[in-house]
Amino acid sequence: YFMRNKCIKDAMKTVGFVPNRKLPPSLAMMDLRGKWKINKGDDPAWKEPGYEDSNWAEAEAGKMWEDAAYPGYDGYAWYRKTFEISKREKKVWEKEDIVFQAGSIDDVDSVYLNGKKIGGSGQFPPLFKTAYDKMRIYRVPKGLINYGGKNTVAVRVFDEVGAGGIVSGPVRFGPLVSIQYKPIVYAPAEMPVADIAFKTDRKDYKS
Repeated sequence: YFMRNKCIKDAMKTVGFVPNRKLPPSLAMMDLRGKWKINKGDDPAWKEPGYEDSNWAEAEAGKMWEDAAYPGYDGYAWYRKTFEISKREKKVWEKEDIVFQAGSIDDVDSVYLNGKKIGGSGQFPPLFKTAYDKMRIYRVPKGLINYGGKNTVAVRVFDEVGAGGIVSGPVRFGPLVSIQYKPIVYAPAEMPVADIAFKTDRKDYKS
């Protein structure tokens, strides 16, 4: 009842209170942290969505490889993760820029969605150049997402000293607007300081 009053609404707006705008659930990104399939070595066939990876080891994406209990890392390896996106997301997601995001990948990476490259950072040997401290945000081309079915992200990695991989979060997939969204709850308005003079000679002044 309090907030139904126009004078109250105007006052709240004047001092800088605004609604806590929540991001619609349909625009939230999918969290891809957790267990990923992982294999040492380097084979271009591993980027294909239909590749059989059931016998691969598992590692926790977002942790250093030694912390993810993956032994014997020798430089090149691949991560793979398969997930589903429902058809109901299509109507909203097709209007947005869709991205794959990873906190950092040590040292070099190429990222594929459903067999197609969507991005990469650093340079693989022999022209090695690290990009271990760079946040990865790779845009997904329109039409590459399989709505109502399975999608596979494959990440080719190389690390110079043997303890790399997807080493920090977030690790997620979805609308770019979710990353850019910053809710505002209180933003003080720019207001001039009131100039108040108390005149002691006023007979009606009481305090």
